[in-house]
Parts: sequence; structure tokens; C-alpha cells
Amino acid sequence: MINIILDTNILHQEGLSSKNMQVLSRLSRLKKISITIPELVTREFVSKKIQTSKENITHARSKLEPLKKNIGQDHELANDISQLELKLKELHQNIEEPINQNLENWVKANNIYVPIFKSEDIQSVMESYFNGGGGFRTAKAREDIPDAMIAK
Repeated sequence: MINIILDTNILHQEGLSSKNMQVLSRLSRLKKISITIPELVTREFVSKKIQTSKENITHARSKLEPLKKNIGQDHELANDISQLELKLKELHQNIEEPINQNLENWVKANNIYVPIFKSEDIQSVMESYFNGGGGFRTAKAREDIPDAMIAK
């Protein structure tokens, strides 16, 4: 069986529903390949989706205020805009759960293995940090810490 490890860049580039990801998902469900996505990668992926979604919602809300000013408070549409603002605020507060759930459902449906980084593994990651081994290109390369954790 072929083992495939997906990283954050691939997940962001492809998303969960691209044609390429659909092929990988189907092969995984058929047990032709094994897909691994380290926990840190799933967390980076989800946190970016949440951040982007919240920014989009905030942007949408900011576009309603000038519209409401143009209409004026006395028009019945002003109430509709206020309702939209409230709905967007609620969406902003609750967007994390469906994004997390979407990834969890996808992982489950496609037999994807998500290894959890163990806190005791940080010792070897730090050793590699100081000597430049493991997932580090050079000693003390701070930007390589996430990659070293993923490799571990």
C-alpha cells in the first residue's frame, strides 16, 4: 500500500473537495492508499479557514453600515439590514464548529490517519533544533519548528 502524508500547503492549495483530493479520497476509501495528515497540519488548516471566514464575515458586516446610512433609519429596509448585521455577528461567533466538523467528517469518511503530536516528543524536537537534525535545515532554524513537529 502507498502511504501519503499531506501537508498544510497541499490542503490549502487543493482544499478538501478538489478533483485531486477526490481521487485521493476515493483511493483511501478503497484502501488502495493510506493518507496521513499530522495533527499540527489539521490545526493549521482549520485555523486558517476559521480566520479567513471570520475576516470575510467582518468585511460583509462593514459593507452594511454605509448601506444603512444611505437608506436612513426610518425606512423599513433599515430593520432588514440590522437583522442581517445580527445574523452575521451570530455567524462570526459560531463559524468555528462547522469548519471543524467539516474536516472531522472528511477525515472519518476517507479513513485518514491523524497522528497526535505527543508532548514528550518535544524533547527530541528541541534536540534537533539545537543540532540541526531531524526536520531542521540548520541548527536554531526557528521557522522549521512546525515542520520538525510534523516530521516527528
